[in-house]
Amino acid sequence: MQKTEASQLAVFKVAVLACAVAVCALGNPANAQQANVAPPVADNVVVLRGPAGEISLGDVRALASVVLPIEQQQEVLASASGVQQLALAAYTQKNLAAQARAAGYDQQAAVKRVEQLAAQRALSDSWMIHQADIKAPALDKLEPYARTVFENETANHEAQPKVHVRHLLIRSGAEAGRTDEQALALASELLARAKAGEDFSSLAKQYSDDRKSAEQGGELAAFARGKMVPEFEQAAFALKKPGDLSAPVKTHFGYHLIELLERAIPGKPKFEDERDALIQKLLQERKEQIRRTIWQQAQEGIEFDVAAIESAAAKPFSEATKMELEAAQKMRQRK
Repeated sequence: MQKTEASQLAVFKVAVLACAVAVCALGNPANAQQANVAPPVADNVVVLRGPAGEISLGDVRALASVVLPIEQQQEVLASASGVQQLALAAYTQKNLAAQARAAGYDQQAAVKRVEQLAAQRALSDSWMIHQADIKAPALDKLEPYARTVFENETANHEAQPKVHVRHLLIRSGAEAGRTDEQALALASELLARAKAGEDFSSLAKQYSDDRKSAEQGGELAAFARGKMVPEFEQAAFALKKPGDLSAPVKTHFGYHLIELLERAIPGKPKFEDERDALIQKLLQERKEQIRRTIWQQAQEGIEFDVAAIESAAAKPFSEATKMELEAAQKMRQRK
């Protein structure tokens, strides 16, 4: 195969693999369970249309189930931007695959092999996930283990002081449309207005460039030391009583104004607060163990043809590896 053709095949493998995986996953009714999402909207709802066809929510959910780790699927599918990006990927793959088929590219022997292996991989992955879901212990059976883990992890826990603050961020640079001097001047002006009695929360909602916290009036979750950039942390912990305001604090994000809401020393963690998260963590770990076992069981009875492998490779096995392969083969024969 010429270099150009080899490059084209390498690129096509990526697209075909994702397409074949998605197509195979569409036929699996367990996908909604794999994503741990209770679909609020039907799979047949169309979210994207283009010259190459339509992409439905079912396509998006199926793609998520095969390209994202299980623990990330729910979060991504709950986000409008996550659904949009997955829909765009599914449409792009569909369009490219259609172009390849129209050109007869999918009839090449090497490409057919890629498609076959991609579908095989998708089916095997889905089967392992399905089996893990069936064989995993019930949640109530995991609670005693979760309690033990919690007690071991918190045995030497020392409560750390936290601060609960609001902040207002003023950025500088081309994207913000202001120089560093202008950003500092605006931050200083807003600090004067807050000291004069204007509501800090209202100022944050109107002016802060941290739009996520601005929606909450600049309020951040309480945090301990080591959780924020050093300049911000130092200024926040220097505030003494609720209502105290910091001078403009410069970080790589821009200039911050900080208002202290409260200082707190949290009590020792309670199992009830951590229970659900710990049980889910243990459940996922158990499912991963089950999948590994199924994978290993599927390899029983195999026998490598060492000579054939070495004839196809430029670099032969080391003597140590050969000895390991022979030992493993003898063990399988005894079974």
